[in-house]
Amino acid sequence: MITVSTLISPERSFRSSLMGSRTFSDVQREQVGSQLSSLPYKLLPYNGVELDAAELTKLADSAEFASRLELTISELMNQGKGALYLKVDMMHSHVIPTAANFGFSYHHAEGQDAVLIRWLPDTVCTVPPAATHHCGVGALIINEDNEMLVVKEKSKVTGWKLPGGYVNLGEEFGDAAMRETREETGVRTEFQSIVRLRHTHEVQGDRSDIYVICRMKALSRDIVIDDEIQDCKWMPVEEFLALNKHPMHDEIVRGVKDDKGAFDARGWTEMVLASSLPGKGPFRFYTPGPVYI
Repeated sequence: MITVSTLISPERSFRSSLMGSRTFSDVQREQVGSQLSSLPYKLLPYNGVELDAAELTKLADSAEFASRLELTISELMNQGKGALYLKVDMMHSHVIPTAANFGFSYHHAEGQDAVLIRWLPDTVCTVPPAATHHCGVGALIINEDNEMLVVKEKSKVTGWKLPGGYVNLGEEFGDAAMRETREETGVRTEFQSIVRLRHTHEVQGDRSDIYVICRMKALSRDIVIDDEIQDCKWMPVEEFLALNKHPMHDEIVRGVKDDKGAFDARGWTEMVLASSLPGKGPFRFYTPGPVYI
């Protein structure tokens, strides 16, 4: 993996090209006293730092940005910080070439924003690349009559499948399965457990994909399909097995048919645990068998 530090040529290093072995703070004190200040920033976990993007709207010009960015980098390096992040919206994209001259490179972009990164230590960058995976959920819902809720999508030719879709940013697996089922079928559900997980690669471009199958309890039966769904029905488990051609669906549903009690007992149930990181909220933890806490 190419790290941020390998992208900085010696002649572009702010220490060597602009002032030799002297730091910016040395030169600044001699030349301009206290007229300039470092850019405001906030501390992140794992010794990271994020520059305040709002400050970009207050800068007089690119020259001021360059001077203050240089000062900030020197200050943070002296503090032994790790990754330095800069979030830039499209309206201020003119500062990106300046940031690149100080060793920043793209980490990821989304919507109107690009996030740049500079690895400050003289070591190999340990920041992982931008998201390597998409994550989706499938909802396995079987009612008291041994019927399972299945859908046919308009845009695919895969036949009958489980309701489901992609997990939104910040969304839990069970919440995503409930939302997708309600959106696609109109059926209300509640999360019970995770029963299977698929990991595959190159699903969209070069991204990998994690597909989490959630055991759900139906809270209603009436079906109201949305625009993405061609058809939806409660289908007997035996009929689904006879029609199904996907090996993953066959393994899941046959496990329910052969021994429903054992299948349910092997699910991974959810518990909420407190984070050990200051200021972080609780997180979901999944464990096989009954929940004791």
